[in-house]
Amino acid sequence: KVHISQSQVEQIKQAYTPTTRLLSAATPSLQRSYVERGLLVEDDGVRFNDMPAVAFMVDPDLFGCSEMFVEIEIHSSTARGQTVAQHIGQGPGRPNVTVCLEVYGERAAALFTERLIG
Repeated sequence: KVHISQSQVEQIKQAYTPTTRLLSAATPSLQRSYVERGLLVEDDGVRFNDMPAVAFMVDPDLFGCSEMFVEIEIHSSTARGQTVAQHIGQGPGRPNVTVCLEVYGERAAALFTERLIG
């Protein structure tokens, strides 16, 4: 996972650009949500869920990926709507997507912070 440390949160806040001000205003609510659900401890930074997708577009080398056949289950009454992914050679079709399975989280967080603060 890509975890933005509390130190990085503070660096972003101190940059005080229109973008970082908006992000800094939204961050406390997101942090509270993670803390309330037990996913982070207080003052332990934050996770911005869409940021890894953007990081992949900027620097795909931050991720370990695999080609897979992925489809959405539509026939099962118990699994309807679930995403089903199968590795190459294990599924009924040819690979149709690249799936990110690993991430160099600290490097991705550093890239995010550096791009925001300049």
